[in-house]
Parts: sequence; structure tokens; C-alpha cells
Amino acid sequence: MKLFGPESGARLAYGSIGRTAVEAVLALTTGLLLARFAWVIVAPGNAAGAFQAPPLPALADASSAPSSLSLLTQTDPFQAASPDMAQAAIPTSLNLQIAGLRWSDGEAGTSSAVLILPDNTQKRVAAGDQIISGAILESVAADRVFLRFNGQLQELLLKDPNKPLFAASSNESGAPAPTTSAPQTDQGQTATSTPQTVTPALLMTDIDMQPELRNGAVTGYRLSPRGQGHFQAAGLETGDLVLRVNGASLEGMGPDAIQAAVMSSDVIALDVVRRGAIVRLRLSPDSGLSQ
Repeated sequence: MKLFGPESGARLAYGSIGRTAVEAVLALTTGLLLARFAWVIVAPGNAAGAFQAPPLPALADASSAPSSLSLLTQTDPFQAASPDMAQAAIPTSLNLQIAGLRWSDGEAGTSSAVLILPDNTQKRVAAGDQIISGAILESVAADRVFLRFNGQLQELLLKDPNKPLFAASSNESGAPAPTTSAPQTDQGQTATSTPQTVTPALLMTDIDMQPELRNGAVTGYRLSPRGQGHFQAAGLETGDLVLRVNGASLEGMGPDAIQAAVMSSDVIALDVVRRGAIVRLRLSPDSGLSQ
């Protein structure tokens, strides 16, 4: 058996040449890296090539800022209500509040409003959208919204000056309203005005209803006035808890159904809890509210 022959010698020679070539490449690469590193250290700062950061994204043209400001200061982003619409609209009787008014800079007519519904949830609606059953948003103005409820044009103010910012607690007795003297006539006599008849429909315009929940279900609605005077004139008291209307239980009934039932009748019967006792109240245009 031959340990060393011509073929084995050739393989060893080729392997030695390949190994030498690889070592040479590695040595050359290492030398170049060391030379570059030494040059960066000892060479002047400008010779090493200053690092140039990529340019920042171009900011918006400054000329667009005055344009945007002029859009806000010289134009009304909301659909301004026409005088005819403002005069024809009446204060809404629905238990709604405005949480905010939003303007879209897209197509015209895309302004919207965020409304607080009777169940204390918020809903964003645009013109033509249904707010609750029977109520459609007509248009959005700068300080109010116009809606149609059962075909009647009504308005809802962003902030009703006659309504306090925070509702009074139901167990807190209301302070007596300040009395104002009646206007004097030219002869110095006090002018007397005929008291306005409080109808169910008129009464609903001066009532705030807050749902009373039990085990997550609505069992009744707590009443409070809006400050127009119809609430007190009808004999209602702040904190009255309505359980039934015309004998029908309010359990599970939505405010829109209550509004429709009350406003469609001239006479209503209310079963309310007042100071711990259930009281039956009857409201009619002729006799007002009676027990």
C-alpha cells in the first residue's frame, strides 16, 4: 500500500494554493479596513467626508396658513340658517342636547352634529339622517341645529340661556324664582296678561327627562324643568318620577314613544312618585294639572 503517490501529491499542491489565495484575500481586506480606520482618525475633519443628513421633508408652504385663517375668519363653515327658517322653527320638545358641532371641509352640506340622545348616548348625524324615530336633522347652523319632528320644523340650541349648565339634584329643593314687576302702562297701571294655557304639547317643551334604571332596564323617567315656566305652571315638581302615562307602563319604552304619545293627546294621565308616594296627575287644557 502506497501512502504517497503522484495523485495524492497533486491534491496537496492544489489545496495549498487555494488556502494561500484565501489567506491573501483576507489579509488584503483586513489591511484596507485598517488603513481606512487609521485615515479617519488621523486625517483632517473635512478630509474624512462630512456626514450629510438627508434633507427634512419640506414643510407646508407658509402662504397656505393665511389662506386657512382667512377661511375661518371670513366664512361661516356651517350652513347659516335663513331668517325664514329661524322664524318658522319652534323650540324642540324632544329630550335632546348638542354635544358638539362639526364642520367638514369637503363637499358643501357635510356639516354634522353630535347629539346626546334621551338614553344619554351620543350620535353623530348629518343633514337628512334620522336622530330618533320621527325626527330628521334638517340643517346645522353655527349655534343650533334644525330638525323635523313629525313634519314640524323645530330648533335645538347649542346652549339654551334659560337652562342651567348643570341640572339640579332631584333631592334638592329649588330656590324660588325671582319675581319681576309687570310692565307699567302709559297711565301708570300695571298691565295684566292672561296666563297661557298649558297643554301637554307645550309642557313637553319645558321638561327634561332622565331615565331611571333598575337592573339595566328603564323603569321610569325623572323630570326636571328647562326654565320656561310651563313645568311649574302645570304643577309638576322637580324630581317627579313618572312610571306610567295614560295607564301604560314606561318600562322599556323609549323617550320618542313617550313624546309621540303625549303630544298626540290633549289630555294625559301621569302616575308619578313624589316624595315616596305614588300620585295620579291629570293634565288637560281646560283644568290644567289636577290630582
